[in-house]
Amino acid sequence: PPAHVLFILATTDPHKLLGTVLSRCQRYDFKNVPADILVNHINFIAREEGISFQSPWLVQKLAELGAGSVRDTLSLFDQVLGLSENNKVTDDSFTLALGLARISAVRDLVSSILLGDVKKVSTLYRQTLEENVDIKKLTDQILEHLFQTIQHIDSRKFLYDQNIVTEESLKASLGL
Repeated sequence: PPAHVLFILATTDPHKLLGTVLSRCQRYDFKNVPADILVNHINFIAREEGISFQSPWLVQKLAELGAGSVRDTLSLFDQVLGLSENNKVTDDSFTLALGLARISAVRDLVSSILLGDVKKVSTLYRQTLEENVDIKKLTDQILEHLFQTIQHIDSRKFLYDQNIVTEESLKASLGL
């Protein structure tokens, strides 16, 4: 090819490229886009398109699920919009579109775990699986709720306001 021609190879799996290819390339690794920038981008699109969210938490969660990728975040946004009515994204349309457990179900599961209520945990777990929620996604959601609980243990109001755990379960688990 002529000297002015550049070939650009973009991949999400650079480890799969042969060494002979890599040795002839300049490598540029792009960083993930921070969640707050993705949140601003989603909010901008929503404003421009007349889309509303039931809660700001849904926008934040959408950005987190995009894992730093603008393309993936917008794809998830499109999936959610496909099951939303009148350009209003609700908790139900969000969880249904993405195959997630309802936020209240995850909160109740985590709260029951903290209370040590084995029977209620078992019942809620079975109910959630009957709603065709992927077990891996459910596990990820439970772990995220537990992480949020640990991360914000000194800010209980945040935990209650964000529906991460119930006040009763947190106080019981802390022995208060």
